[in-house]
Amino acid sequence: MARTETVTVLFSDVVGSTELASRLGHDAYEVLRQEHFAAMLLDRNARGDHQRAAELITAALAETEQLDMPAEAAKLQRLRERLS
Repeated sequence: MARTETVTVLFSDVVGSTELASRLGHDAYEVLRQEHFAAMLLDRNARGDHQRAAELITAALAETEQLDMPAEAAKLQRLRERLS
């Protein structure tokens, strides 16, 4: 008998992402992308999502310091608070 499983697939399309990346530059855009995916993972809350979200948040926070992005750092800190 075939085994049946339920899986979750999450797809996200950021409208205008190519133009946004061009305007912001690769590194700043990467911070926004990591923030976006961390938020989605926290909302989905499947096994392993919180760990992966924490990794993305940590990487993005390091970038915000180098790129002087205090507003994004504040958003990432709020996401980090959701981990606990």
